[in-house]
Amino acid sequence: MDLKHTWGGDRFRKIALVAIPVILLSSCESETKTFGRSYDECVLRNATKGGDETSRFLATDICRRRFERTPTAEERKKFLSEVVIKFNEAGILDSNRSEDRMSATVWNEDENLVITQVVVNVDFYKTPPNAAGGWPKDTWSEPAVWSRDVAIQPDTDDTIIGTFGDDERAPTKFYVGTVDVRKVLPLGRK
Repeated sequence: MDLKHTWGGDRFRKIALVAIPVILLSSCESETKTFGRSYDECVLRNATKGGDETSRFLATDICRRRFERTPTAEERKKFLSEVVIKFNEAGILDSNRSEDRMSATVWNEDENLVITQVVVNVDFYKTPPNAAGGWPKDTWSEPAVWSRDVAIQPDTDDTIIGTFGDDERAPTKFYVGTVDVRKVLPLGRK
């Protein structure tokens, strides 16, 4: 069977070569009209157009999911953190409770990003570090991990609080804590 007679041959190919890119470009333009080019623009287009509080919240959440991403290595250099565990001996922090509390403070020094998700990792050790500041490998006890959705705005900080589960006690008093910024939201500024 000859394709020239069935599908119009060269004529069909020429029409397809013009029509397919036009259709693809128009669908991309439609997406830009709906979401905008940034999180800020998306919220302004979709979450401020009347509606009740629930619909505005849903629009904001959809915009966040559309533009949220993993930070680059260069961007990660602008995030600072400190992890501290407060050991509550016999209810010193709170007379009604005797739990140990982890707090991780995260500073966002990037003026164009909002931090939206962090993971706090704390490794516990059975003994203190050696004289050189290192931890002997055989003294590692166990890790604790907290994942939190946050909204740390540019040039601000926030503190994440966590406890240690059922027994509410840290496994040991020797630890190293780190914070990993997993997700950020670029703002429309440049």
